Amino acid sequence: MRETIAARGVVCDTICPVCKNAEESLSHALRECPFAVDFWRNIKTPMTLQVSFQEELLDWLKSNCLCDPNIMVNGYPWRIQFPFAVWYL
Repeated sequence: MRETIAARGVVCDTICPVCKNAEESLSHALRECPFAVDFWRNIKTPMTLQVSFQEELLDWLKSNCLCDPNIMVNGYPWRIQFPFAVWYL
């Protein structure tokens, strides 16, 4: 994300181009940006995994990618939908 690119010495604006309210870190883009918050709400993140959004980024990814295969949303396993959702964001 822009914050990482700037940390590597590239001169660029680090503000999120979507919300324009915070630096665009990976965590911001995937979980904290108002667009991302609405996105996760709209695709109906399972109640049992909503607490995972407070975890460290890698733990959050693991919790959702490796969750119980019986956790279903719209007829599909969440652990399959989640990586595609992250990719979309």
